[in-house]
Amino acid sequence: MLKVALGGLYIRQAAPAVRRPLARRDDGDLNAVLDIGCGSGCWVIDMAKQYPHTELTGMDLTPPDLGSPIPENIRFECDDANYGLSQYFPESQDVVHIRCVSIGIKDYRSLLGQVYNVLRPGGVLLTVDCDMLAYGENQEPITAMSEGESGFSWMNLLLATAFQGIISHSPNAEAYIHTYRWIREMGDNGSPWEEYGERAVWIPLGPWTKELGNVVTATVQGNGASRREFMAAKLMQRTFQHIGATLRPVLLASGNSDETVDRWIREQEAELSYSSSISALPPTLLPSAVMDEETASQSSGIASRSESPYGATEGSVIVASSSPRTSVYSYTSSVEKHLILKELHGRIVNNTNDQYMLPADGEEHGRLDVQHEMLKAALGGLYVRQAAPAVCRALAVRKDGDPNAILDIGTGSGCWVIDMAKRYPQAEAVGMDLAPPNFASPPPANARFECDDANHGFSQYFPESFDIVHARCITIGITDYRSLLGRAYNVLRPGGVLLTVDCDMIVYNENQEPFPSAGEGEPGFSWLNLVINTSLQAILNRNPGARAYFNTSRWIKDMGEKGCPWDESGERVVWVPLGPWTKELQGDRVNRREFIAAQLMQEDCTGIGGTLRPILVASGNPEENVDR
Repeated sequence: MLKVALGGLYIRQAAPAVRRPLARRDDGDLNAVLDIGCGSGCWVIDMAKQYPHTELTGMDLTPPDLGSPIPENIRFECDDANYGLSQYFPESQDVVHIRCVSIGIKDYRSLLGQVYNVLRPGGVLLTVDCDMLAYGENQEPITAMSEGESGFSWMNLLLATAFQGIISHSPNAEAYIHTYRWIREMGDNGSPWEEYGERAVWIPLGPWTKELGNVVTATVQGNGASRREFMAAKLMQRTFQHIGATLRPVLLASGNSDETVDRWIREQEAELSYSSSISALPPTLLPSAVMDEETASQSSGIASRSESPYGATEGSVIVASSSPRTSVYSYTSSVEKHLILKELHGRIVNNTNDQYMLPADGEEHGRLDVQHEMLKAALGGLYVRQAAPAVCRALAVRKDGDPNAILDIGTGSGCWVIDMAKRYPQAEAVGMDLAPPNFASPPPANARFECDDANHGFSQYFPESFDIVHARCITIGITDYRSLLGRAYNVLRPGGVLLTVDCDMIVYNENQEPFPSAGEGEPGFSWLNLVINTSLQAILNRNPGARAYFNTSRWIKDMGEKGCPWDESGERVVWVPLGPWTKELQGDRVNRREFIAAQLMQEDCTGIGGTLRPILVASGNPEENVDR
């Protein structure tokens, strides 16, 4: 919920400040992030995926209950922040994050000072907390505490009583509200922080407001709330659906009887469930991108039911001074290579996804460079020409000052990201793949590369954070391509564009008919066809969804229950000869672009045997047969 409400893992305004200290360090030391009061560990895990070159530490009173293995660059520690941070070296952390911990901190002002001491020069302190007050539709605190009283809310009774119990145990539980003032007053000779700021975020406890209730028709009316606001409200409602169980121990410890507390909880859950019954549709069904840009406008008036209160959340960002600023943010993985790469039958492949067994070494990336140039020639550019107007609209300089953002899923050698970063220098281009690319020269400053598996989702990226998502020739490694399309939709901003390209791994003759499955010596036999067909069968044995790409157009149209949520969609089939052998490419009036594409396709396929060797051998074919 907070990711959606804040626009990411921290407030969007803090993004430049966070990227500066988390740029790869010149002294060779690893970047470091500390999360105080990490709870379930979700924030640490998402940050570890987003910044895999960084060491992340989550600290809390108890260990998180992890349902799956965590990234290698994370550790969790059990400790009490009230006892100080002496276990960490001075100036050892680039980012310190504190979220919703003030109710357990005896001296919050002292904690801020301790955090400053462990931050490196240029480091960033990120804080988030909730004031535990319930608000009415006018963003005024609900004061009624007696059943039957005008404006009474069971949610408010539950929160107010629990908060009073917390205050009786920890008188400084509200100290968070003084953060901004204490930061300014920290130094004897002026604030030691280079910059600081705060932002208050209001989140309805459910999409009950007029603006969010009408969000489904926002595309037509042009004045609705954004999909992000709707999602935040729905998630806030889900968060508070069972808040009673969370607060029950403190309510009972404060002297309230079991029967009374259990009744409060039942009434509060019923109250919130009623709010849910009049809510709009789930967020996955909302109209969006190539999403309608009008749905991004912010709503202004608030008018709705007083029974469904607001929650207010504040976020702060503070940057420590004395660090030279850097305008470069690029990623180079510092994870040990043996953790993400392994040798398989003479080639280097990824070590994290056994379904994708194509190489990830310099030789393969060289072949992918050739494939990239071939596709540029065949498609008429970095994407099909028909998509150019939509891409240009999505990558126009943003009025809100945020940089444009591009995500390339399965980036391979990184060529597409690098070309896009050069063409759109105002955009941040991110390339994601199972293994890092091999660069002959440094990439542009606005490009970064991350090691991750798209099968695990995109929780490391902000909702509605990318203008373009590009996925090229990745289907053979994706277990659920339809789900991938949905996740790509969720990270696209309104007006964003999804670009996909893939090959069907079938060899065709001059009549554009598939080659027959002929044996050696039989009419129509082709060694290339044998290699491709045998490899495709081996790939399908490992991943039955390896050819799911060809359902893309239908899945895009079927994505929403109330009609296709995309503003427009289209597809184009491109035929590329394996060499300039066709009559059209050998005459006097040859299309130069088609001729170049055919030559590059021939060069690309010349090395395809080496690419497919690991999976052919791993599938039980003798090495001597494969090498022949």
